[in-house]
Formats: sequence, structure tokens, C-alpha cells
Amino acid sequence: MEFTVINSDIGRSSREDDILHIANLCLISSTNLTSLKLPVNRIDKISNLDAYTNLVELDLSHNHIKQIENLQGLVKLRRLTLNHNPLTNIQNLDTQRNCLEMLDIGSCKIADYKFTLYLRKFTNLISLIVEGNPCQTEPIYSERTFILSIVQSILVYNNKTVTVEERKEALDTHRYRNDVNNIREQRWEDSLSKCVDCLTKIEHFFLMLSHCYYPILWFSIVTVLLWYNGASKKKHVACRLLVPSFKQVLNN
Repeated sequence: MEFTVINSDIGRSSREDDILHIANLCLISSTNLTSLKLPVNRIDKISNLDAYTNLVELDLSHNHIKQIENLQGLVKLRRLTLNHNPLTNIQNLDTQRNCLEMLDIGSCKIADYKFTLYLRKFTNLISLIVEGNPCQTEPIYSERTFILSIVQSILVYNNKTVTVEERKEALDTHRYRNDVNNIREQRWEDSLSKCVDCLTKIEHFFLMLSHCYYPILWFSIVTVLLWYNGASKKKHVACRLLVPSFKQVLNN
């Protein structure tokens, strides 16, 4: 069963008939309702839908919703339409990870592509609409390839079918990105290992100073602290390994 409420008279100044909240749905059978459409209203919060576990389609486009929430009970939801809402992030859809097939978040307020890292876990998501958001970059085809390389289940992006060539290019991009990340991670580990080896020697030096005259010890500590203050992030990580040794030296 489908239930639809649309206020199509969006041009007039007085909007007394707009729906402000999702409520008073108790007269609708929660067992039979599979499609709920409440577009072009003034709904600012998703709520009161827990009982509608058989809902397959939900349309809340052209409203005032700022956050996706309270959809945990919709375990069969396949199509979610949220375009033209002031959404800034995509979240709280973990329950729909294995069932959501279409997501429309076009013309919202999403400023970056962090949401793609979240959506790549949705293995059955085949249609995604993002166009009209601030995050879109030029050229459009580069942005399209970027999205497809991360959310690899998509077959239709921005209402345009993904071609075999686009799929291949996206997979090559994804493979290249993984290779680059692996190289960077290996370089980080090698650099950190060298820093730890170097600082281990410094640690032994400070342990030796614990038996020396204290002015020399304090001068050495101040020198290292000044160096630490100007060190890079990697040295900061390694330097923190010396804290127990500093305490041991000062306690001797």
C-alpha cells in the first residue's frame, strides 16, 4: 500500500496546510504500508516511523530535514529520496546497509565527499544521485570517476547509467589509489622505525646522564624539549616513547 501527501502549492506565502511533523499515521496499517511519500512540506525531523517495518520506499524530498535519523526500524527500505533538504552529511543508515538500492541526496548542503567512505559499505546500492551539492567539482567526469571508484556497486549515477568503460576506469583509479596508500603507509612505518631507533640511543644517553651532575642533565633535557617543540609529527609520535625514561631519570 502507498500513502502520499504532497503540497504542490509551493509558491504561495501562506502555508497553513504544510506538514510540519511525521505524525498521526496510526490510522494507516503498519503491516500493509510499503511506500510513504511526504515531499514538498516543512518536515524538519524524521520520526515516528519505527512501526513501519515493511516500508520499502520513503520520499521526504523538498523538506527542512538537517539530519538522517530514526530509521533503524525500516529494515526493508530500498529507496530513500531526500533531495532538496539542508542535509550536510549521510549517516545513521547502518540498518539499511544490505537492502538500500537507491539514494537520492541531490541539491542538499553536502560540502565534501566523506559520505562516499560510508556508502561504500552498502553492497546493494545501485543508484545514487548527488548532483546539485556544494561538493561537486569540475570537471564533472573526474568527480564521476572518483565516486564510482569508491562506491563500486553503483550502476546508475546521477540518473545516468554507468558504462563498461567508466567501470574499468573507476576500478583502475581505485587500484592506483590503493597502491599509493600502501606506499605511503610503508614509508611512514620505515620513517617511524628509524626515529624510534635513533631515540632509543638518546634514551640510553639520558639514562647515563642520571649518574652525572644535575646541571648537565637539566641542560640536556631543555635542549631535547626545544628540539621536540620544533619536531615534525612523526618525531612527536616517537618522542612520546621517551616520557617514561624522562620520569625515571628525574626520579633517580
